[in-house]
Amino acid sequence: MVWSSIPSYALKCDQVIKETANGVYTLSKGELSLSVSALHGGKIISFKRGNKEMLLQDTVHPKYYGATLWPSPQCRFWPPAPVLDNLPYQAENNGGLLRLVSGKDSLTGFRFTKEFSISQDTALLINYKIENISDTIQHVAAWDIVRVLGGKTFFPIRDRELKDLPSTLEHVDEENGTVWYTFVNDSIKRGQKLFATTKEGWLAHQYGDLLFIKTFPTVPKELLPALQGEVEIFLAPNSLYVELENHGKLTLLEPGEFLTYQQKWFLYLIPAEISNNNAKLEDYVRRRIH
Repeated sequence: MVWSSIPSYALKCDQVIKETANGVYTLSKGELSLSVSALHGGKIISFKRGNKEMLLQDTVHPKYYGATLWPSPQCRFWPPAPVLDNLPYQAENNGGLLRLVSGKDSLTGFRFTKEFSISQDTALLINYKIENISDTIQHVAAWDIVRVLGGKTFFPIRDRELKDLPSTLEHVDEENGTVWYTFVNDSIKRGQKLFATTKEGWLAHQYGDLLFIKTFPTVPKELLPALQGEVEIFLAPNSLYVELENHGKLTLLEPGEFLTYQQKWFLYLIPAEISNNNAKLEDYVRRRIH
């Protein structure tokens, strides 16, 4: 396997990386900014367009906030190991590319590397690496989690029903091959979840006049980790927040081998005539990512 970092031609010299005293690194270019905490698991703690925040903050939930990487499937690697999830990462600023490396986790036998940069078209490039540091063969997939408030979530669907994975999420509709979930502030005692696969490798979330889009590799359902969807939407108890999740392909790793999982995130301010029209919203996404 070859470690494929974000290529230099994808980077732009006018992006800026700044470090603050509390171990937070902020990448910015124009109105787009991303902040990552090296002290707290290499977690993405902010993703903004101007002064408008997309990600859930720790004032809402002290543990489950921001965005992060977990190993999948959940049935094997739950709860997330502290070394990978919330302990300090080693940070490197390599000329517009921010790299964070976890410690070696003896519980899972993994080490994580996270790379972030901003592309020429002012989008966030993410390159995750899961390395098998154990002395045994491991089966694992990347699991990307983004936590947000309310709003509307949508994606083009391939499979709505997955074996042994009944979806419990309410307020979900399907229109012309696209799933639409509209947040409703219900007083639910248990979390609700949707499991599905996507045709085109993207998921979008609208919150007010912000539109967040993340793109990722498509994975056929037969190659997914056990009891996981390629795309999952989770509503936390008491409707506290929403998780936008995607899983990579289940991969066999020999000792010393690793997998990579690459994504591209976009964040836009949109006018009201788009935000209130599903067809225009979907068209807006397609024109931005293709």
